[in-house]
Amino acid sequence: MALPSFVTSDITRIAAAVVFSTLLFVSDQISTVDTNEAQLYPLALICLYRLRRRYVLQIVCGLCVFYTIAGYVLDPPADIWDGVTNRTFSIIVLLGAMVCLSKLSEYERALLMQSMTDPLTGLLNRRSFMDLSGKEETRARRHGNPFSVLMLDIDHFKKINDTFGHPVGDLAIKALADICSNALRPHDLLARYGGEEFVLTLPHTPTEGARVVAERIREAVEKVEVPSDKGVVRFTVSIGVSTYASGEAFDHIVERADKALYVSKQGGRNRVTVDGPAPLAAPA
Repeated sequence: MALPSFVTSDITRIAAAVVFSTLLFVSDQISTVDTNEAQLYPLALICLYRLRRRYVLQIVCGLCVFYTIAGYVLDPPADIWDGVTNRTFSIIVLLGAMVCLSKLSEYERALLMQSMTDPLTGLLNRRSFMDLSGKEETRARRHGNPFSVLMLDIDHFKKINDTFGHPVGDLAIKALADICSNALRPHDLLARYGGEEFVLTLPHTPTEGARVVAERIREAVEKVEVPSDKGVVRFTVSIGVSTYASGEAFDHIVERADKALYVSKQGGRNRVTVDGPAPLAAPA
């Protein structure tokens, strides 16, 4: 089974850093020039910080520190004090680079998460969802796999806000986010589309499978209770379902799911409406 592209990218970067630092160590041992290649080891860390994984930086930094000490032990200079201070300086530079790059990667990761997620629920935001789902549509077009989209909307949400206050409305949104998250597989996509509306992409899921997921979510929402100063709040959701048709643009699939959601609202709410290709008839 092929590894995901982000995994192969990580492996490539880590392998490149290890090979680079190893080559520096070897060149330090065979070189006749009186230089300290150990001071170039921080360059091995620079290509790793964009992985945004501190432990990777720490492992490679530890390897470089080991090489720095090993190089001194295997080929000590004539001036012992000069060699110790030289290698100590190299280790300090390495550790400083590792700390700075770790902090930089943390800040970059935080900014990336803020740009991709909804601050209230922690789910994907609309833009990130559309980008990732567009890639799913491309894969479905290439391999012929089905996928479905669900649009969910909390029924009478304005009434909840007006009666119990916006903080309770936020709790209802969070409760729905938790229910949807628990109902999905790791590779499914879930986002807060706007306000009290959520959208889901279910890869490798035909119409009937999407209907089952939608009903599971609808039934779970019926049972949830949101606490408030005025008593327990219960609510329901309306859901629209659409399934990818060959060659169809993702925007159109979302539009069909949204229309199906509207039908659920018009039909009395707290229901699932499917607007997608009919399932293939079983062979006689």
